[in-house]
Amino acid sequence: MPKQPKVDLATAVHGAAQKTEPERLPPRAGTKLGLRGESRQGKKGILIHVEPELRRELRRIAVNEDTTLQALGVEALTRLIEERQGRG
Repeated sequence: MPKQPKVDLATAVHGAAQKTEPERLPPRAGTKLGLRGESRQGKKGILIHVEPELRRELRRIAVNEDTTLQALGVEALTRLIEERQGRG
């Protein structure tokens, strides 16, 4: 049986990363871009857990205001930071 060529992990990972392209998927209902991930470039994710009733109420607000939970979350966090810094 022939020997497998030796490749270190860093080279394998780096090479694989260069070959991949952003995944292009069909638009989901409610998305404006249709290209997932493009609006996330340069940003970091935050995950929070909330009670089901709070999530339902946020979804109602988002639908009524024709916006997203993402936009509501950014708005809320921005207001919180401004308030805590004394600008609100």
